[in-house]
Amino acid sequence: MGTQALSPDAVLDHALGDIQDHGRVQQGMQRLVDDLEVLRQRLPRSEWVDVCGSVCRRHPLLDVVHQDPLTALTYSRGSDRAPDSVFLSFAFDALEAELSLGRATDLGREICGFTRQSQVVLSARRRREVLAYLIDQLAASGRRPSVLAFGCGDLKEADLSHTVRTGGLSRFLALLETEAARRAIEASVGHLGVATGIATVHDWIEGHGVGHEQEFDLAYSAGPFDVLSPATAALLALALFRSLKPGGTLVVANLARGIREVGYAEAFMDWHTVYRDPREMFAVASRIPEAWIADRRSFAAEGGRVSFLVVRRT
Repeated sequence: MGTQALSPDAVLDHALGDIQDHGRVQQGMQRLVDDLEVLRQRLPRSEWVDVCGSVCRRHPLLDVVHQDPLTALTYSRGSDRAPDSVFLSFAFDALEAELSLGRATDLGREICGFTRQSQVVLSARRRREVLAYLIDQLAASGRRPSVLAFGCGDLKEADLSHTVRTGGLSRFLALLETEAARRAIEASVGHLGVATGIATVHDWIEGHGVGHEQEFDLAYSAGPFDVLSPATAALLALALFRSLKPGGTLVVANLARGIREVGYAEAFMDWHTVYRDPREMFAVASRIPEAWIADRRSFAAEGGRVSFLVVRRT
């Protein structure tokens, strides 16, 4: 029987049998990911939301997949930690990943072997690698540019950037939404000369957020746009663009469609995203006056699963 004819409960039952009862963990996880994605695309949105919020929450498979520390940490992350941050801790921080895995069950470690190689984790990693590359490219001219990172999560790109690690920036301001997140960034990369502050999307749109009165050669944002509506995304992009010096560059990164684990992430990680393909990224710049724009482009990375918008100011 194909997934088109399966009920949500049947999809979960089959996966539970494979993973828990028959020891076919990798096959069971792959089938679960594929079947959930088919269900997500087939069902009306309201029904899919009910599957995530009700059916999956009461099914015994939830406790099984939450033996995987990556799935469990993302699901229970709380308001101070974005999913992107959890993904990156497993993609880049070998110590944190190993500590989490050391506390996991044998089954949890085997499931994590699958989820750590998922497209959603690899896409989060690639996004940070591209941002680090863009910072290094900006500094390649020989000057010491200033950089603003808005809603920067774990700021893994700072560790990846040669320019940041070697003190090649004149200023690097990282803005986060909570004091706990700010302290974590200060502890991890403060020694690299990264200054931190607290600012929300609303603060910057209203023109009174920390750092909004400063000017930068590069302003970028990765995680926040993943959850913003088109209208709010355009307003935030305008606010960030206003912070640029003449000739400065705005970079916005967003996960794109085509990530096969979206259904699994929404159902078992409580992770929901606004996806934007490269063409849709141009709408993010729709509130920026044309006279301010020298040029703009969009591109994709990680097999088309991450979109970038680059807009340069006149």
